[in-house]
Amino acid sequence: RIDRSVDVTLAHGISIMGLFAYWAGPWAPETGPVAGWTDAYQAGGLRDYCALIRACVRRYRDRIKVWQIWNEPNGRIDPATGKAILRGFWHGTPRQYADMLEAAYTTCKEEDPSCTVVGLNMALCDLEWARMLGEWGTLQYADVISFHPYRALQRPEDKADSLAARCFDANHPMHWADHVDEAEA
Repeated sequence: RIDRSVDVTLAHGISIMGLFAYWAGPWAPETGPVAGWTDAYQAGGLRDYCALIRACVRRYRDRIKVWQIWNEPNGRIDPATGKAILRGFWHGTPRQYADMLEAAYTTCKEEDPSCTVVGLNMALCDLEWARMLGEWGTLQYADVISFHPYRALQRPEDKADSLAARCFDANHPMHWADHVDEAEA
């Protein structure tokens, strides 16, 4: 069924960005994974996640050339206050996401060296979180860095968020795209 969906989408001239996000299987908030499922934030879960990535990239490498690693993983607990910050889709630590991105990037590139891997994919422009991952060397495991601003630009002619612009350099350029631009293209 997925093969047919991919073929129909591509036949209509629409490119696909594959998204490897969320964990399959039952999950109980109080106890974690239900028996028989790997723990998403442990070595077994990362191994299973990369096995899925390997199978998908191998199967679709001639049709899907861009892969996103997770969605909005910058949720975390503030160590200073103990309060949740942007806690939604990701319940691991920033270090666990960095490890995941490295493993996922490596897996994607082993199967299709020419693919593009999109990483960070953060909610808002979380400079503190991006800086932390950058200090760990994590940026080398993303061909493209993504953020979801969830706000309007100050002026129609602005094509870059001034806060985000400070995070990126010539090795990690910023390209601005939003749904309005894509719809008008």
